[in-house]
Parts: sequence; C-alpha cells; structure tokens
Amino acid sequence: MVSHYDHHHFSIAAGIFIDSVSITYSNRLEMSNRNIIETSSDIMDHHNQQFRQSSPSPAPTRRPDSHWLRWSLVVLAFFCCVGVSNGQNSANGQQVRHAQRFEREPEDQTAVVGETVVMACRVLNKAGVLQWTKDDFGLGSDRNLSGFERYSMIGTEDEGTFSLQIRPVTLEDDGRFQCQVSPGPEAASMAIRSRYATLAVTIPPEPPQIVQGSHLITTEDREVELECQSRAGKPAAEIIWLDGDGNLITNNVEVFKEVLADGKRTNVKSVLKLSPKMHYHNKNITCQAQNAAERSPRSVSLLMEVKYAPKVTVTLEQERIAELESVRLSCHADANPPNVIYKWYINDEIAHGDYSTELIIASASRQLNDAIVKCEVTNAVGKGEDNQTLSVHYSPEIRSRPANVEADIGGNVTLRCDVNGNPEPEISWTFEGSRRVLSTGPAYTFWMNHDMAGKYTCTARVPGFAEVSADAHVFLKGPPTVRSKRIQFGLEGDTVRIECVAFAIPRPSKITWTHRGYEIDAGDPYVTFNNDPLPDGVRSTLIIREANDKYFGSYNCSVANDYGMDAAEIILRKETGNLQLLFISAGVVGGIVLLIACVMVIVVCQRRSNKKVEEGDKGDRTSKQSDQTSNNDSDLKVDIRTASSLSNPPESEQWDDSSERITPRAVITNGDAMYRYAPGDYTDAQCFPPPKAEGHNNNGYVPYVDYGRDYNPAFAGVSNSQASLYATNPHTVIPMTGIDPRFSAAYGNPYLRSSTTSLPPPHLNGGLATYGSVRSGPAPQVAPARTPPPSAVSPHSQYIVSNKAQLKPGTLATHV
Repeated sequence: MVSHYDHHHFSIAAGIFIDSVSITYSNRLEMSNRNIIETSSDIMDHHNQQFRQSSPSPAPTRRPDSHWLRWSLVVLAFFCCVGVSNGQNSANGQQVRHAQRFEREPEDQTAVVGETVVMACRVLNKAGVLQWTKDDFGLGSDRNLSGFERYSMIGTEDEGTFSLQIRPVTLEDDGRFQCQVSPGPEAASMAIRSRYATLAVTIPPEPPQIVQGSHLITTEDREVELECQSRAGKPAAEIIWLDGDGNLITNNVEVFKEVLADGKRTNVKSVLKLSPKMHYHNKNITCQAQNAAERSPRSVSLLMEVKYAPKVTVTLEQERIAELESVRLSCHADANPPNVIYKWYINDEIAHGDYSTELIIASASRQLNDAIVKCEVTNAVGKGEDNQTLSVHYSPEIRSRPANVEADIGGNVTLRCDVNGNPEPEISWTFEGSRRVLSTGPAYTFWMNHDMAGKYTCTARVPGFAEVSADAHVFLKGPPTVRSKRIQFGLEGDTVRIECVAFAIPRPSKITWTHRGYEIDAGDPYVTFNNDPLPDGVRSTLIIREANDKYFGSYNCSVANDYGMDAAEIILRKETGNLQLLFISAGVVGGIVLLIACVMVIVVCQRRSNKKVEEGDKGDRTSKQSDQTSNNDSDLKVDIRTASSLSNPPESEQWDDSSERITPRAVITNGDAMYRYAPGDYTDAQCFPPPKAEGHNNNGYVPYVDYGRDYNPAFAGVSNSQASLYATNPHTVIPMTGIDPRFSAAYGNPYLRSSTTSLPPPHLNGGLATYGSVRSGPAPQVAPARTPPPSAVSPHSQYIVSNKAQLKPGTLATHV
C-alpha cells in the first residue's frame, strides 16, 4: 500500500509535467488543457486528502519501491493527456476547415464613362449573407441589386463568385467599393470584409476651343494673347500649343484650372502670349487637349494672317566690277500687304531716276569703290532695307609719291609709297639699274651708307591692269659740288644769263658771286640774282641787262652749306656772230614749209576721195531720173552727133595711144576739122573710162551712140541718094539745105512741141520701121564710127575744129 507521502510527491510531479506539456499546445486548445489540469488537480487533491487522513504523521524513512511507482504514474498521465489533446485538435481542425473566407478580393480600377467594369469577389465556405457597399452604403444582397439598374452580381453560388458588374459606368460610380459577408448560423462562422477597391471614373473633356476664333489678323512683333479652353474633363486635361511647323511652343504659356461644382470635373484654360513673326503668316497655330480618358488628343487651329514690313534682299549680278563698266543691282522684297514703294540710295544719297526692282549704274568709277548701295522698300506696315557694298576693280594709282630723303652715314632711312588700287596693290621696291626686289609693302627702311645713295623705284601692280611706279632719291649729306659750264656766252647789249649749278645736300646756305675778285653788289640796277632749288641742289642765275664790256670776263661762283663749300670760275665771253640764230631760223622755216606741204597733200587726197563719192551718188540719181524720163517719153532719143558724116581716116592717121594728147585721125582741107571718137578706140582708162550701162550717170553728158539702126528719117529737100542717114553708106554726109528737125529743142523735149510741130516719119526698111517705140533692153553697141573724107564735110556742120587743134577726151560730148 502506497504511503501518503508518495502520493503527495506524485501529484506534484504529475502536475508539473502536465503544466509543461499544456504550454506547448496552441491557444485554440487552451480550454481543453485547462479542463485537463483541473481534472488532474482534483485527482491530486483527492489523493492528498486520503493521504492526510491515513497518515497523521510522515514516515521517518522512504521505501525503496516508491521511485518506480512515481514514474509509472507519470507515464500514465502522459498518455492520458496525449489522448485527450488529439481528440480536441481533431474537433478544432474540423471547425477551421468549415469557416468562410475570401479567395479573391476586388482591386482598384479606372474606367471611362460608358465602359463596363467588373469588380471581383469570391468567397469559400460562404455561410453568411454577402453584399456590396459603395462608399460604405449597402447595395443589397440579391444578385440583381434591385434599385441599381446598372449594378449586378455575376457568378454562381457553387463557385462562390459574387463579382460586381457596373454597366455602363457613369460619373456617379466614382468611389470606394467593398465586398462583405455576414456571420453564419454556426458560432465558428464569423463575419468577413474585403479590402476597399477604388473605382476612378474618367471623363473626356469637351473639344478644345480657341476664344479668338479660327482666323486672326495681326501685325508682326505685336504681342497677341491666344486662349484655348478645355471643359469638363476628369481628370483635368493637359493643353499644349503647336506652331505652323508642328513644333511645341513652351515659352510664355500660362495654365489655369477650375473645378466644377460636382468636385470631380475640371475646366482648363491655357493662355499663349505670342509675338508673331513673318514665318507665321498663313500658318496655323494649333491647340491640343487630352486627358486619361482619351487615346488621342483633340485639337483646334487658328489661321494667322500676319502683316509685316518688307523683308528686302539686294543682289549684285556681276561677280567682278571693272572700272567704267555698268553695274546692275536687283532688289527683292517680301511684304504683306504687297503694295510697296522702292527707293535706292548710294552712300545715303538718293539715286535719282525711275528705279524699281533694279538699279543700273551706267559707269562705275573708282570713286564708287566701297560705296554702299541701299534699297529701301516701304509698305503700309513699315519699311525694310538691305544693302550691298560695291567693289570696283581699278588700276593702281599713286596717291602720295615717295619723298626724297637726305641722310647721314649710319642714319635710318624710310621711304613710303601710298598707292590706291582695288584689289590691294602689290608694292615692291627696287634700286636704280637693278631688278632685284629690295622690299615689298608701302614702306622700305634701311641704314644709310655710301652704296645706298641713289634712286629708288616704288612699283605697284594690280592683276589685270598696267603697273605704275614712282621714284625717290636718297641723298648722302656732304659738302656741295659746283657742276656749271666753265665758259658761257652772251651778246653785248643784250640780257646775259650766267648759270651756276651746284649739287648740294643739304641745300646751300650761302651763294656768292664775284667778278674780277670783287663781290657783285646786289644793289647794281643792271644785275639781279635768281636761285632756283633743284632736287639735288640749286641753280643760281646771274642776270645782266644791257651787258657791256665791263660785264664780260671771269666770274666766281661759291656755294656753301653746313658740310663745306665749293667754288668754280665761270668765264663770260661775247658771241662772235649770229650763226646760232641763223641755224635756228632756218630750222623753223624748214619745219613750217614741211608742215604746209603735208597739209596740202592731205587736203588734195581728201578732195579726190570726196569727189569720187559725190560722182557716184550723183550718177545713181541721174540714172534713176533718166530711166524715168525715157519711159515717160516713149524712148525719145536725142541723136546729137559730133561728126556724123566723117569718113574713116587712113591707117597712118590713127590715134596715138602712147601720147598724153589725142591725135586727130583726119584733117579737113579747108582748115577746119571734125572729129569723131568712141570709147572703144582708146585704152587709157583714166582719160577715157569704159561706157556705162544704160541708166547710169554720165555727169550730164550723153555719150555717142550710133542710132542709125534705130531711126533714119528722110529729110525734105534732100536728094534721094541722101534720103536717110547711113541708109546706104554710113560715111555719107547729109547736105543740110535747112535746119534739121532733130537738132530742134522740140525734138528732144515733148513739152516744147506745138500742134504744128512735125517730126520726120520713121525710116521704113522693107516696109518695117527700123526704130521701135519701146526697147526692152539696152541700146545696141555700135561699132566705132570713122572720119568722113574732107570732101563730104558740110559747110553747115556745127562742130568745126581747127586742123591744128588737139582734141581731149570728152570735149565733143553734148550736154543735154
């Protein structure tokens, strides 16, 4: 039997064990563990009470089997506790597996008005009642959500899906939504709530509007304000401005926002301050507005009409302007309005003339080099201008010649040559007698020595033009040297000049003249001094008026400067004769004669040339008049012959072509001679020019032509053997018993004819008239006539020439 002492220790150990084990269980089993501990405590209290009743006092010693018993009870208690705990855990796990919970909760969303939105909600082990709330306001538990036509819960009970569908979305749907489940009938089904899901509803703004309209007329550089409005957008619209080329305008843009009364929509206003330029003319300024509710922006445009002052461009047509060439400049102006006025200026002075878009300078002188030509264009807005600077190329010109320089040994010498030219002239320096270039540029500097004295040449060159040059002398300072002629001459009683030329660098400070050892007195009224400076010295002239014997003889010229002096003796002698004057006079007279001869030759040649030209012109006019008269008078001929009845001369009496004069072919016995010739008889073309064609001028004279074949009239009172001129024998002389009507003025001039004037009838040859009324061609050429024998000469012949006379060509021609 176990003692009361052992029971007490067992209960304490068991209680400690049970407490340590119960601590390891979860809080959800706390109640079960507590019951077990209470039960164990009751058992231990019962054992302790029995132990105290049976054993009033503790045993003085411990029995050996108590240790085994104690551990047996501990093991038993352990297994009891484990069994109880397993049963309790099984009951609690079953309860946890059947509790309601969310498998899917709603999330935040954004939707555009008019779209459909679904907010997800899925519950497992749903035991309570499910409903949706909007801004913590319950929408209902039935799936149709009565009272909210656009709301509904979609899904199935089996799946536990209770998603909220909003169709279509409006601005009123903007808010917070939650899915809630109430507690179930069982104690373990507790109420559950999802997280809040925000639905953001967006609204596209109204189409943007530009307050100023679709068309704006403005002036360049004048600031304007353009206002673009975008209304009732959620969220607020973003507004941007674009220029006519599509570039974003970011400067001088101000944005204003205004929230509407519903607290959700916003009006936006963007103000653009713009100073339009010329390139904005006839281009659109675009305003674009967009918010999150739109995929692409909306835009509105304003067409700008910008009035601006002329934009002027002046162009020069020539790439290179040479001196005295014409210059053409063009002026192009872009202006709005396009009505413009052009003005041209040259060096700010107006160019007079009717110029518009072009300015023409007839001759560009070198004074126009670097001239500024300006074109000024004006319209209603203002004026614009542009200019061109002329570059006139011209030959070099020496503006300032290099000056002569006087220098000491070792001194510094600088020669300067100022040359004007365009392009910039190339200047080089050379020394006399050498082509080697010493230096280039407008100035040449060197140190003076004996070899450096002499003439230096400055040469300026410009491509395309002739070069120019100028000389300068560099003199070495020293004592003067007299270089005059030692013997000079003068005429007694005349004014005499004695020259003393001295090389003196620097110039002489004193010049002294002495005569016969005495210094010449300047107060002598017959003597004067004249000192002329020379580039390298001085020329002193002693002038003596009315020179007599005392002024001839020996003179001394002394020249002094700061470096020394020099003197020379000059002897003045009398001239022995006027031989020199004679030579001069003869030369002058000969030159005058030669000049007069040359002038006369030129005048004669000129007159001959003019005479030939005048004769040719006069012949052309006369031939035209002759042709017209011939046609009007029906080819009326005036047959004036100089020796119509002369017979051929003997062969020994032919013309002598080699002589300057014409030798007659026949001499009439009665002392008079009648001559006849034709141009074909002579070969001298100068004296006897060839016959001219019909209609050409003959200087007022009609050459001889044999009209025997054309017209042979019969004369009254003439024998039958002489009835026709040259009818049977061309050498027969017609005896003149009366006045031949052919020599009458009325014969050749129809205006002098009267009604009683009668002309001889035409000669008929075989019944046909020999002379036709109209000839279609030139008069036939007639063989040269021969001189008739002296016996056949009529005493009434009008052309009687002495047998000793010599006939020149053309003397027997008859003026018409």
